Amino acid sequence: MSIDILRAAVSNAASAIAVTAELAPVSGNRIMPPTYATDGPFKHNATKPGPDGISNWCSVDAPGSCANRAEQALVGLGLDLDPLRVDFGNDGFLSTMQLPHRVFDAVLRDSQLAGVPFRSTDIGQAVIAARPGDATALLHCDPGALLFGSWDSTGLGSGGRPRTKWARVMTAEISATRVEPVALAGNRLDPIGVEGTEYAWVEESDGTLRAATEAEMHPTKDGGLPQGGKAYPKLVRPSEVNHGNTVSLSPKGVLVHGDITFNATLSLSRLRRYAFGTETEAGRLLLALMGLYGVLAVLNDGLDLRSGCELAVNAFVVELIGLGSRTPITLTLAEVEEALRAQVQTVNLHEPVMFTPSRGLLALRTASR
Repeated sequence: MSIDILRAAVSNAASAIAVTAELAPVSGNRIMPPTYATDGPFKHNATKPGPDGISNWCSVDAPGSCANRAEQALVGLGLDLDPLRVDFGNDGFLSTMQLPHRVFDAVLRDSQLAGVPFRSTDIGQAVIAARPGDATALLHCDPGALLFGSWDSTGLGSGGRPRTKWARVMTAEISATRVEPVALAGNRLDPIGVEGTEYAWVEESDGTLRAATEAEMHPTKDGGLPQGGKAYPKLVRPSEVNHGNTVSLSPKGVLVHGDITFNATLSLSRLRRYAFGTETEAGRLLLALMGLYGVLAVLNDGLDLRSGCELAVNAFVVELIGLGSRTPITLTLAEVEEALRAQVQTVNLHEPVMFTPSRGLLALRTASR
C-alpha cells in the first residue's frame, strides 16, 4: 500500500473508502442472524416476507456489532488508542472502546479521578467542549468516538441536557438477500428418566430440590406453596429446573438463497469536517488507518459471529470512491498495521488514565448482581 495514495485520498482526492466482501457460511446455507424480542413470530431484522415466504433482505450483523468487533481488534494492537479507562479491581478495567457510548458512556460519567467526577475533570471538560471545528480533545482522549460515532447524551442534573452528536465516520454491516425463515429444534431426553409436567418438586432458597408433600402440591386455604414466582420455597415443574424431557421448535435462523455481503464505508468527506489544530492532517490519517485496520482485521480473523453463524470470506475489494469513479486499491492487513503504528507516533495521544468507579456506581453494580 502506498501511504501517499491514502494520504491524498484523505486530504481531498476521494469522498470515501469502501470495503466490500463476499461471504459464505462455513457449512451449508443455514445461518443464525441476531434475534430480537418482538411480538411477531419472526425474530430477525428482515424485510417483510413475500407470498413465497422469502424476505429480500436480512441483517446478519448490525453496524453497532461490527463496530464493536473492529474496536476489539484495535484494542488488541496495544497502541493505547483507548487511553481513558475505569478500574474495577479484580474484574479488570473497561476502556472507552469497551463502553457502549464510548467517552460519553454512563460508566465513565459515574467514575472519578482523585475524587473529581469525570465530567468535572480537565479531560471531561475538554471532551464535552469539543466541536467539529476543534475536536482535538476527542482525538487525543478517545479517537474511537470520532471513528465509530458518539453522542454526549448521558449528562445528569440541571446541566445534563444532550449535547454534541458525533456521526460515525466508519459504518459496517453484514446482510443477506433472499432469506427463508426456518425453525430451530431444541430437544432434551432426560438421561436418568425423570418425567412429569406437574408442580411436584419444591425449590428451596439455597437451591436444593425435594419432592413436594401432598399438602404442598394441593394447597388449602391455610397452607400450600406458590407455583413458581420469586418467593421461596416454591413449587416447580421438572422442566423448570432442567430435568425431564423437552421438545421445542422455535422460529430462529434462515436459509440463504441469495448472497451474504459485508459492506464497510469510511466517509472521508465526513472525516474532513473534523479539525484538530496543528494535527488536522495527521489526525485524519490516523482515524482513516484505524478504520481500515479494524475492518481488515475483522475479515482476516474470520467471522465467527455467534453460534450457528460462522462465515468465510470468499473475496474482498477495497476501493476509493470519487466523483463518478470507483478505483480499487491493493493493500494488506500487515501494510495497514505498519502504517498505523507509524502514524500513532505523529499524534499526541493522551497517556492512559485510570478512573475509579464512584461509590454510587459500585453500589448500583453490587445491587444488580
